[in-house]
Amino acid sequence: MDLRQDMLWRSLINQVIADEENAKKINKVLNCISNAGRNSASKEKALEVLRSEGIIDSILHMVLPSIPSAREVNSPESEPIRSGKTSFLNGICDLEQKPPFTVGLVVEIFRGTAFIEHIGNYRDYILEEKGQMKSAVIIYLACGRHRDCSKPVPFTSEVNFREEFCFPLMTDTEDNRPTGPQQILLANSTSVHHLHIVVVSKEFHTGRTNLVASTVLDWRRHLFHGTNSIQTPEQQPWTASFPLELKSVDPDSKMTAGILDLRLSIIWNLPDTTNRPSNIQPSPTKEPKWTPPPPLPPQVVDVQFALESARASQREQTFTLYVRQWWQELTHIREGLISRRLIKLFAVDENSTNQFVCKFVRPLNAQRFVRTPTEAARFVSTIPCEPCRGVGGGPREQWCSTLAFLARNRGDVADHANLLCSLLLGFGLDAYVMIGTRRFCESGTDDADLNASTLAKSYIWVAVFHVDSSVVLFWDAVSGRRHVQALDSSRGDRKASSYKTVDCLYNHNSFYANIQPSNELVSCSLRISI
Repeated sequence: MDLRQDMLWRSLINQVIADEENAKKINKVLNCISNAGRNSASKEKALEVLRSEGIIDSILHMVLPSIPSAREVNSPESEPIRSGKTSFLNGICDLEQKPPFTVGLVVEIFRGTAFIEHIGNYRDYILEEKGQMKSAVIIYLACGRHRDCSKPVPFTSEVNFREEFCFPLMTDTEDNRPTGPQQILLANSTSVHHLHIVVVSKEFHTGRTNLVASTVLDWRRHLFHGTNSIQTPEQQPWTASFPLELKSVDPDSKMTAGILDLRLSIIWNLPDTTNRPSNIQPSPTKEPKWTPPPPLPPQVVDVQFALESARASQREQTFTLYVRQWWQELTHIREGLISRRLIKLFAVDENSTNQFVCKFVRPLNAQRFVRTPTEAARFVSTIPCEPCRGVGGGPREQWCSTLAFLARNRGDVADHANLLCSLLLGFGLDAYVMIGTRRFCESGTDDADLNASTLAKSYIWVAVFHVDSSVVLFWDAVSGRRHVQALDSSRGDRKASSYKTVDCLYNHNSFYANIQPSNELVSCSLRISI
């Protein structure tokens, strides 16, 4: 180091220490060190107190004014928004890059703040201040049948994403009917109305992916009226900016995982026909004028949202009453047996919300990367199987949605079975998720000799029924193995199988409970259709 520069830095540090307020704080910390015997632990505590009091930050601000901190590097002005999508201006599509849809939803993620779950101790905080991050953060988004993800960026308390995503909402119809705000507000496809956002962190050294947050956003409530958004005088129509609070997916934590600064916009790919007489046709040599439609009256939007909320509440109440009645009838038919069987109606998702198990399964058409059901089973089996762990290391039940499971790239046996069943349904197969028990050897492996000492444990797998067939095909989603099982025990081969009992099965349309006197596969029937 240059002697002149060293003297300059010492002079700046002495100026900070000579300040009366800072001197009192430093003397207080030095007294703590002398009383503690000047060991390494007390020194670390002293540094922590100095940093918390702002003294170290004041010194760094005086000595290193030209070196930006981690927060300054992640400021929104550091780099432009990364956009590989359709360019637009004020809600109008670029004519030179006309997209293959009539209406699109643009999601702009500027930055994330208050991400603190990755900081486990004081050392992690020091490493972050030095710019030595241990993991990267990635955002996955899904809207309707379309998905996208952000580029990995260093995971800090304040992250600069600067990302833009475009999701088609409606495509050109065959009869060329106009698509406007009314059609979007009243669209039958509810999956298009919701934007699913999943945030994960990926460790640099191990490559392990951890689920940080997951939330589902109804973007219409922000774009059709600005009651929940930050509106500015220069705000363009069909645009809303607002902070999105992300809830932690940790079942033992009720803290906020972070906050995302979002801006949602709707781009319209529609010609301007509002002020054109019906008998006048557009000139073929003149390019058409593209303008966004006017917003709907607030009264209409409020009435529609109130109607949807009332319908959703009524459906939930009706379904709850039906489930209670169904369960009462089930327990009355087989009193004493049902309580000992694994009949699971509800499961807790990654947001600690009780969901009907049928909601975790839906047909997925993934034939772009898996061509056969066997390849689908092989793909699911490559995802590591690991149960959710709570405080203390004990297993804790938590089922993940499809997007969260794939983004995390790790999940429980139930997540594997739900995904495999969804993929098989996408191939047109009559697939169901089965819940029962399976034989394991006492060492815990599934490759056990069935004639030796085994232990039955709860398990979840997939069953595929074939039309006009006397057998059903069992798929193990974790290992990818298949097993042929007879529908009726009287007709089938009673050779030993690792699957012992079956208590219930379900898919996206149906749920069945086993009310037979015996739930053993060797003595019960698997016929679910009359």
